[in-house]
Amino acid sequence: MSEMTIIEATKKYDYAMCIHLRTMVFVIGQDCPLHYDIESYEDEESAVNFIGYLVGDRPAATARYRMVDKNTAKIERVAVLDEHRGKGLGKEIVLNVLDVLKENKAIKTIQLGTQDQAIDFYGKLGFVKYGDGFMDAGIPHHMMEYKK
Repeated sequence: MSEMTIIEATKKYDYAMCIHLRTMVFVIGQDCPLHYDIESYEDEESAVNFIGYLVGDRPAATARYRMVDKNTAKIERVAVLDEHRGKGLGKEIVLNVLDVLKENKAIKTIQLGTQDQAIDFYGKLGFVKYGDGFMDAGIPHHMMEYKK
């Protein structure tokens, strides 16, 4: 894999880097309104954020998960800076989050809502599309579920 170090963003600086990457990818890159990205699930009890740093502490990728209920986790806000796409960093951070979630035996279902353009990406990681499509921030999405 890459030379990316992935950590849980428990410190304010690391969390700020998650928000920075998401702002660059979603708000600036995809013209999503900021209030769609920064929402009620940002508090520490709801969401667990991860940040991937390249050599030299350069933030490159981020993702988070939150518990929907006691048996269901949802992966969200997966983002890789444009200049680092195509290097496997998105795959690496999603697999890292999956590994963390698999450690919790109470979790029976892992899901995510993805932009339609990324369905194949998540499909290669073991996710299966289900349900009808929906619009989120003006972008077509589908729900997907991880199949162990």
